[in-house]
Amino acid sequence: MSRKKRPIKLVVIITMIIIFSNFIPYTAFAEGNNQSNIVRVGYFQLDGYNDVSPEGYFSGYGYEYLMEIAKYTGWTYDFVYEKKNVETREKHRLTYKEALQMLKDGDVDLVCNVKKTKNTEEQFLFPSFPMAENYGILSTSEDNNKYNREDINSLQGITIGVLAGSSCNDEIKNYLEKNNIQYHLISFSTDEEMKRALFDSKIVDAIYTSNVRQLEGERVVFRLNPSAFYAVVDKNQNELCSQLDAAMEEITVKSPEFSGELYNKYYSSPQDKSFSLTQSEQEYIKNNPVITVGVHANFIPIEYYDKDKGEIQGITGDILEEISKSTGFTFEGVIYDEYSNREKENNERIQLIASFGADYKWAAEKNVKMTASYLDIPVSVITRYYVKDYTEEDLKVAVVKDYYLTEKLQESLKYKHFISYNNIKECVEAVNDGKADITYIPTYSADYFSSHAAFTRIRTYAAPDFNYKICFAVPDSSDILLSKIINKAITNIPQSQMNNIVLNNILFSEYQDEPFDYIYKYPVLILFVICVLWLGMSAALYCNRKLEKSVKQEMLLNDKKIHIALEQTNLMVWDYDLANRRIIRTKGSRKWAGLEEETDNVPESLIECEYVHPDCAEEFLKMFDKILKGAKEASGLYKLKKIGNDGKWTEEYSWIEVKITNIFDENGKPMRAVGLAEDVTEKINEELRLKDKASRDPLTNLLNRTSFQAFVEEFLEKDYQENLISALLIIDTDDFKKANDTYGHLYGDEVLKAIASRLTKSFRKEDFIGRLGGDEFIIFIKNASSYEMVENKAKLICNNLVFEKNDLRTTCSVGIVIVPNRYVDYNTLYKYADEAMYEAKKCGKCRYVIYDASHIK
Repeated sequence: MSRKKRPIKLVVIITMIIIFSNFIPYTAFAEGNNQSNIVRVGYFQLDGYNDVSPEGYFSGYGYEYLMEIAKYTGWTYDFVYEKKNVETREKHRLTYKEALQMLKDGDVDLVCNVKKTKNTEEQFLFPSFPMAENYGILSTSEDNNKYNREDINSLQGITIGVLAGSSCNDEIKNYLEKNNIQYHLISFSTDEEMKRALFDSKIVDAIYTSNVRQLEGERVVFRLNPSAFYAVVDKNQNELCSQLDAAMEEITVKSPEFSGELYNKYYSSPQDKSFSLTQSEQEYIKNNPVITVGVHANFIPIEYYDKDKGEIQGITGDILEEISKSTGFTFEGVIYDEYSNREKENNERIQLIASFGADYKWAAEKNVKMTASYLDIPVSVITRYYVKDYTEEDLKVAVVKDYYLTEKLQESLKYKHFISYNNIKECVEAVNDGKADITYIPTYSADYFSSHAAFTRIRTYAAPDFNYKICFAVPDSSDILLSKIINKAITNIPQSQMNNIVLNNILFSEYQDEPFDYIYKYPVLILFVICVLWLGMSAALYCNRKLEKSVKQEMLLNDKKIHIALEQTNLMVWDYDLANRRIIRTKGSRKWAGLEEETDNVPESLIECEYVHPDCAEEFLKMFDKILKGAKEASGLYKLKKIGNDGKWTEEYSWIEVKITNIFDENGKPMRAVGLAEDVTEKINEELRLKDKASRDPLTNLLNRTSFQAFVEEFLEKDYQENLISALLIIDTDDFKKANDTYGHLYGDEVLKAIASRLTKSFRKEDFIGRLGGDEFIIFIKNASSYEMVENKAKLICNNLVFEKNDLRTTCSVGIVIVPNRYVDYNTLYKYADEAMYEAKKCGKCRYVIYDASHIK
């Protein structure tokens, strides 16, 4: 090369660097970046896979996978995502077909999302490990129910849009020709063109593409040919392929969940609307509109039958309600206590079995057809209070006769004595009464029974090795259509909806106490009522003075006993004079409403003096109004002012559970009411503590990903102030994997805990600090005073989060996005903070990058 040409080339290179630097809208605080190992990528247009924003930001499944590969190869990418039309000289997004041609011609080095076929293997070099597995999807608009895979002839004459150059095209051709289906294919250059043809111009009836794209407003007809897809390189790039192969091996072996997490991030949000019924299935529903379901009477909260409402309740009931919405079935419950009853006596009238153990061997023994499972049930051990080791072989184990969990226990454990009962409740009662030492039951049911005061002599432990799944089962093995319809409906319920059903039934259940529970829970109240009634009858029986005096003495003696009993409890007992709306405190009971023995004009007076917290005032009024109108009882949980040691109200509030019961005369008219109040503040605080514990990462005690997002979303909607500065920071620990591999996971955990500790000390109490998982942390700064404060915090992180051990140095890189002066959703902020963090790592690590908020739309 001549010396005269070098300055010209140098100017060209410098100009290109300046243009490229201006193209990426980041504010980076880092030193120069090494650009010596540049790989040209054919970045063809595919939504959710190779995305490019109008400002030139890259994102998507393929982009993030390439960034992960770069961690192992040190590559820097030149993304070729546009191509100029030779005739019009206008630029357009690179198509898949053009990207493959450019790779074949040597104009790019690498292209992703390529299937291995005989043709592609001849043209490109494939690594040993694929990026992931994909498959072809035939989809139509979600309101089009004409096409159905189970009725293959419904596809006759179909017009299908395909992506030009895609290896998927031969798949759909072969499938249709194999099934003698007449069809017409129309090729399109991009995904967007296909969608417009389906939804706008309607020149195609359906489209067939890879599943690696977003399904928006589409219904899946069927899926074909699951196979691997790869990142491929130019045929002459052997060294590049070797580096790619090594990186893919590292990712596949050491991070096998990586591709799945990426898929969930970019493709799993929209609901898969593939639910449809064949003609024969629709006819079945029309001829069999009502389905009888066998329901276990004592499987609370998983399932039970509400006799008053005539409905199946619990988790199973809510799931059946969802199935009813999608199919049109009406479900009627039949109560059973034993599997043998269900099998012999009720076999003719039970068409569907609920909460059946999802095990093929168990189903074969019972001769039933199973559906997909709808609930994964954790199991708990309930023991008698004196049992210290529930694994002892000589213990007496209470089990449910002909129950799936029973068979599982008998096969897996070495207990010598099993005692059979008809249902779960009988098993728990046997342990509580000492007839058995232990029993294994679903954790959800264990929580329910242990919350009842009647079961006071039991303890509960988790038994994680015995978790099992339940499903619906069809007793009539020839009833194939019912089994298929129920199975389709279950798999069509989104997982998020399933989670909500379980959560609502576990945390917000409304199961009523049994009559004997009131005796255990409110012994003083029951004793008081009994004594009052007994004294009343005694007064009517004795007519003369001598007997009256004797009765009065007896009454005083019993009253004293009650007072003594009340003094030993934490309960507050009082009478409510219905006519005068007056509370009269029972002697010996703790003080509740005010300092006087009597309080008038209740409940209004208690609300006016702010004894009742304003948030509870309306419900407090409703409770008394219900009693005054003649209801048998009314109750509620309220925040009431706490009484100090001096007997006066403080400014603090306690959680008080109040229950009022009317006492009626012989004509059914209420005479007076008896009230009972109990301070349950400690119980409520314990529930809040457990809820807080569930929202935190167990290693660092920081907020976990889910709770962090919920707090930030609530802040953005309610408390964000545009005149102040708020920011989202994502922190990634540099070289953390190397630290783990070199010094072990214990050292790695110590580093993570140290990071959490230093972050907690560095930020305000009102800021949110969480752990995303692995070596990533996340912070949200709320309503800071200035932009400089956020920047100073970022500098502090980079300077403070440095850990050295021998020759290994671990640092942190930070990506920051400033919330613009308007509402922006959490996912948008997370996306740009994440991009900024990756830019910080690309720029040399141990530094921070602030995303330019003006580019957020």
